[in-house]
Amino acid sequence: MGRSLDELVSIGYLSAWDIRPMITKDGYKLVLSAGNELLHVLTICQRKLILQGVATSEPQLTSGQQQAMTALVDQGVSPAKAISLALNYDSETVLDQVEYTMSMVSRDRRRKIENPAGLIIYAVENQVPVPIGFATSRQLKDHQILADPDEPNRSRELDMQIRYEEWVEERVADELNRKFPGSALKRKIKDVVTQKVRSDARFSSMFAQHQETIALQLLKRDIKEEAAFLSFEEWSQQKHQLALF
Repeated sequence: MGRSLDELVSIGYLSAWDIRPMITKDGYKLVLSAGNELLHVLTICQRKLILQGVATSEPQLTSGQQQAMTALVDQGVSPAKAISLALNYDSETVLDQVEYTMSMVSRDRRRKIENPAGLIIYAVENQVPVPIGFATSRQLKDHQILADPDEPNRSRELDMQIRYEEWVEERVADELNRKFPGSALKRKIKDVVTQKVRSDARFSSMFAQHQETIALQLLKRDIKEEAAFLSFEEWSQQKHQLALF
């Protein structure tokens, strides 16, 4: 399989591939990065659609994707990369990551973070969750809607979504404590930091406090991926059924 992936790198369809160890359990995962040739092929396909009158000269972005792309470009991400991230990742997650990363940069008095754009790309592509205690603009807006008596339906929907996210965070915290009780969690975080510093230049350039924060968020992310938590729809249905008794 490695030879096939190397061939994809040699022709530009992949820019890189790697096999990395899982963080929370034994085993490995395959990580692929798109190459320039693949992006070029996508551009050609887009142009063919233009000639057929199906598309415009730019990829069709929703309003949320356009907002995410603009936020990325404003922080130094190249337009092509910003479009790719906006198309392939949740827009709200991208915006949250931009906000959180820039808050870290604003607190970085020693200027340890030399490449904020690279840090944002790293966080988005690795799907590093924003710490639960960080209040994003989106969350503040949601809480304003919750307090608005003129939007009862939207308020109820947001209330359920927030309660579900809190439920998931509680389950993740319980599982984290079960896997790494007491001081074992600190040791695991240090192990993750050491592993990432050795394998990732962008991670090694971060301030130590930021490395530990991201390491903890990566642990939580992997627990979410591994655990069979109820989806929002399943959780909502369960809550509805319990309310009938």
